[in-house]
Amino acid sequence: MLVEDDPDTRFVLEQRLASAFTGVRIIAAESAEDALELAASVKPTAVVLDLGLVGMDGFEFARRLRAVSAMTAMVALTGDTRPESHARAAREGFAAFLVKPAGLDDLIAVLQRLLR
Repeated sequence: MLVEDDPDTRFVLEQRLASAFTGVRIIAAESAEDALELAASVKPTAVVLDLGLVGMDGFEFARRLRAVSAMTAMVALTGDTRPESHARAAREGFAAFLVKPAGLDDLIAVLQRLLR
């Protein structure tokens, strides 16, 4: 699952992930609220999310998602470069913390590792 509020970024990431992970269903949502609704029925294996989402930040989204699906791996893909955000993501169980503009190859490598 991909949770990204910027439509251009979401489109590019969705297309690139779909081509890198043939046969894997990529679900994209523009808001944390939409993603939570989808996750209740889909139970995603991994979620790539922006921490700076409007309305509900990525940390709150992660807490709420874990209530529905504890086995979901979280990957932060964010413009937030603050060390305290990176430390918080680690404390809250994010599997990876990538800073935008992260290379798509880096994101794909992280996801390949998580999906093994």
